[in-house]
Amino acid sequence: MANSHAKLLVVAVTLAVLLIGSAEATKKKCPKFHKDCNPRKPGCETCVEKDVNNCGDCRKKCATLPYTRTWCAGGKCRYKCKDGFGNCDNNLWRNGCETRLSNDAKNCGCCRKACKQVPYAAASKCVKGKCSEPVCNFGRGNCDKNIWSNGCEVNLATDVKNCGRCGNKCPDTLVGGEPYCSSGECANRCKAGNRFDEGFRGCIPVTAPPPPAMMSPPPPPPSCEAGGADLQTDALNCGTCGNVCPVELINTEAYCRRGGCSERCKPGFMIPDPESGIRDRCIPEVAPPPPSDFGALSTGGV
Repeated sequence: MANSHAKLLVVAVTLAVLLIGSAEATKKKCPKFHKDCNPRKPGCETCVEKDVNNCGDCRKKCATLPYTRTWCAGGKCRYKCKDGFGNCDNNLWRNGCETRLSNDAKNCGCCRKACKQVPYAAASKCVKGKCSEPVCNFGRGNCDKNIWSNGCEVNLATDVKNCGRCGNKCPDTLVGGEPYCSSGECANRCKAGNRFDEGFRGCIPVTAPPPPAMMSPPPPPPSCEAGGADLQTDALNCGTCGNVCPVELINTEAYCRRGGCSERCKPGFMIPDPESGIRDRCIPEVAPPPPSDFGALSTGGV
């Protein structure tokens, strides 16, 4: 019986100490950034300066937001985007750091840094937070090495200084003529007001009389206006007189069909496989392999 009374006395003393400690803490003002948030512990045991579950006050828990780092400093909740993410819509409390900066072409590396789109090139992509260099469209070239300023500025099918590829200047090999580029291939022709003379093997003025040994040229065909051209099929007068169908790509030829211009591969050439990456030309056709000698043998009995 004495032991029971002793145990009860110990319990009573323990409770009294706890109550007195709690009462003392209530009476005493807690130090700055300290509060009594746990009634089971005596005194001002909680530091509300850095505790994310009791930030600034008891049970004031900092919110968890998508793709953010959260901490408590000075009794206030602090948030920072995780590496590779950004709060680009300025709405942190709704969706956190919602933008992945490593592959967003409108926010590449940081918010509102958009990858620039340049003329005559495919859209630039964001790769690992950096804008990739644009790829020129079919038949175009970045010959001045300044793609971010003016894109793929050169038409490789017609540019006499960059014919078929950048830096390929067409040579002048015809006397009295001029070089030109067609379908990415160099050629020469007489300048305006001149014509080619077989005997001279060069260009002479149209008004010059022909050499004595030269036969009179055949009469010119009737003009387009006089009915000398089929506007439905004539590539030099397609749809209307004087409308010359252009050649844009290498190893192609222009033609007129039903009064509209189009373009096709020259004989002996074909359209490349889309996966080959070739976009500015037709490529030579590949001849089929010769038939195998064994293919001619009969499979029947002897």
